[in-house]
Amino acid sequence: MHELQSGLQQIMLQATNASREDLDAALQRLEELVSNLPLLPAALLAVGCGALIEQGGRIDEVAPAIFQRTYDALQLAAPFVRACQDAARTRPTETSDPEDAELCVEAYGEQVGTQMPEEAQAWSALEMLCNAALAILMHDARMRQVIGTYEPFTTALQAFPVQNSTIECIRKLLQILENEELIVLHPALRRGYRVRISGLGDNFQLHTLLADALIGDTAQGWLPGNRPNPIVVAAAKDGPCPHTVEENRKFPIAQGVFNLWNWQGLQPDGTLPTGDTASHYWIWNEGTPADIATYEGTRVILLGPPPYNRTWSAGRYFPFIPGQLEVLEVLTQDRTKDWLARLAATPKPEA
Repeated sequence: MHELQSGLQQIMLQATNASREDLDAALQRLEELVSNLPLLPAALLAVGCGALIEQGGRIDEVAPAIFQRTYDALQLAAPFVRACQDAARTRPTETSDPEDAELCVEAYGEQVGTQMPEEAQAWSALEMLCNAALAILMHDARMRQVIGTYEPFTTALQAFPVQNSTIECIRKLLQILENEELIVLHPALRRGYRVRISGLGDNFQLHTLLADALIGDTAQGWLPGNRPNPIVVAAAKDGPCPHTVEENRKFPIAQGVFNLWNWQGLQPDGTLPTGDTASHYWIWNEGTPADIATYEGTRVILLGPPPYNRTWSAGRYFPFIPGQLEVLEVLTQDRTKDWLARLAATPKPEA
């Protein structure tokens, strides 16, 4: 492992001045090793692949190998983690908590690893492999779509007993919608729009971009109100955004101008509830566009007035991924009325 680490350090040092062709050639050589070495050394090399990708190397050279080995590690490490949790239940200490999977591995991993060496190695490799997978998912929308629809991988990820920030980050990346068309309706004003979004990491970003795109000259079919600060809008797209507490303190604050609802919030009379009633139908800013409910296969957003003052830090959940929202069509009055009538008449599930 020491020789492997030394060799990898040399590759990464040289990568800073390497040409695209040299980066791709290095990734080709590493791909075979990542595919065939045991998980722990493969994971170390996968981190190196991630660094080469950050420098501009071609993702296709190594992505299949990295995701296959990440899947292997998830499959093998899961029973190891559960065995550590079982050990915490059968041999408890004052500080052990069987529900805290990472703490259980820290306390019992060495003991359990003597009986499950391959699984223990998979656990040690998993964090590095996940970081390499993150480097790919951050830079390639197509790969996010491919992996996000590969059920064995997403199932293993969802079932994994540890919920740490790295795994949660992968989950959120795989939820990002690309080239997704939505219908946006304002029931009170009888206005409707067809929009397309890509690269939005959360609904804070969505909220900002909706306000920027839809507020304007009411005579031209847009919504009344004040559009967000252009600096805030740029931060939600591909412009500069704050990364530190100090930068955030100096940056303009995003302001909520709507309340976003799932279609089930529309009442039979075609209106939205007032106040915070029926808040279970709200589209919370902390969620993601993938959480928005579909109606006949299309995600629908209903806009109402904000129930209270909302502000949040401007920016993007994933700073390296540009956010996009494009208005494809301003719906005619007839089409807007038809959408609202169908939504209002559709039976709603019990809360």
